[in-house]
Amino acid sequence: MEDFHPRAAAVSQFLVSLLQHREAFQSRNPGWDSAELARWREEIWTETAQALTEPKMEGVSPPTPAGFFSALRKTMPAESCLVTDSGLHQVLARVHFCVTAPRGLLVPSDFQSMGFGLPAAIGAQLAAPHRPVVALIGDGGMAISAMELLTAVREGIPLTVIVFNDGALGQIRLQQLSSFGIAHATNLLNPDFALLAESLGVDYFLLEGDAEDVLRRALDTPGVSLVEVRLGDSPAIHLRRAHGAARETVRRLLPARVLQAIKRRLGLSRH
Repeated sequence: MEDFHPRAAAVSQFLVSLLQHREAFQSRNPGWDSAELARWREEIWTETAQALTEPKMEGVSPPTPAGFFSALRKTMPAESCLVTDSGLHQVLARVHFCVTAPRGLLVPSDFQSMGFGLPAAIGAQLAAPHRPVVALIGDGGMAISAMELLTAVREGIPLTVIVFNDGALGQIRLQQLSSFGIAHATNLLNPDFALLAESLGVDYFLLEGDAEDVLRRALDTPGVSLVEVRLGDSPAIHLRRAHGAARETVRRLLPARVLQAIKRRLGLSRH
């Protein structure tokens, strides 16, 4: 292997050399055993989940993102693919959704452009027609790309679309509540999703009652189905709003130099 120069060799020679040395690669000890990896995964997951401020999820028990994604995982086949848009729903999916197959979770990267989820899910279904595909988008992403539902119907593409409806740009709203205690220009004017689905020839489901039964019926429906999941403010969000309002009040009442002195004393200042 020391005398092998891949830049000067043909691809076939490179692959032959890799195969000849496969046993050496397989026998390498990474220094991590399964128990230690499991411990680190659990620790990282716990810290991440505790740092999140999660909404209340209606129609699922318990009414939490963990409860919803547990129900979703139980109803989606192991080889299926979940495609998200950009927003709070993606953050929640990354924490709570268990991926059980390669390419089982597709998310927008780089600039995290909203509007990615629905057309990307259509592309994923066309690329792998043997795998069930579920699109998970927020109501902001739906406002951008809703008419792609018509594309899926027109082309006969089987697809399940789940929309998180909280009436706002949820991630941005939470950031504003944390900093100021109020939100500005984040509210959305959503359509009646049941009427929208009917007008486009899409089967509509509202997540209520038995969440697993609703999700399973949506996944088993031929063609395109739309599942609406309604979200509300949890106690954690109300607490975040209160903390943000307190911060803003302090900023308004205390001179900037006093705030900087307090931050330095508490070790919060970078200077």
